[in-house]
Amino acid sequence: MPSVETSILFMGAAPILNLTPGPDMLQVTARSVGGGRMAGAVSAPGIALGSL
Repeated sequence: MPSVETSILFMGAAPILNLTPGPDMLQVTARSVGGGRMAGAVSAPGIALGSL
């Protein structure tokens, strides 16, 4: 079992890492800029489904 210090560090880092944009966010942004709002709206659920 991890130590208390490791658990606290993990709980602090996890939300920060989840909030930082990654390649999927760049994909949605690029599709939205290139193809409009609808292209971004179609791309976002596709990425979410692919993450499962």
